Amino acid sequence: MRLTIIVEDRLVSVDGVGYNLPESIDLSWIPSDVWAVQWYDTYGEIEYNDGKLNSTISNLGIFEQAVTAFNSYTPPEPAPDTVETIVGTLETRVAALENNEISDDAVDTALLTLVSSLSQRVSALEASQ
Repeated sequence: MRLTIIVEDRLVSVDGVGYNLPESIDLSWIPSDVWAVQWYDTYGEIEYNDGKLNSTISNLGIFEQAVTAFNSYTPPEPAPDTVETIVGTLETRVAALENNEISDDAVDTALLTLVSSLSQRVSALEASQ
């Protein structure tokens, strides 16, 4: 398992999936001098916020609680698309293309795909409102 904890941001990431945990999830068990923890399957490192040198660890110890906190957290559902968000996304991508900020063929293809599906999505949203 790959684990990253960044205390100040309340970030807990397990195997590449990370959440900034809300205040309602208790992280007070993390010692106050810890800035971050990195765990790489069988060993890890504690990074400190007080100038102390990083320390190597061979087991998670108390930091196993971060995995429990991560597993107990249910992220909020993303907001549903609205006509305004779809149009805003489209306008941003078109402007970036017009300004030559992006020119990758894959992005152009994705933009064309978005444009072709836009009217269907807008119609579906209007029908549901």
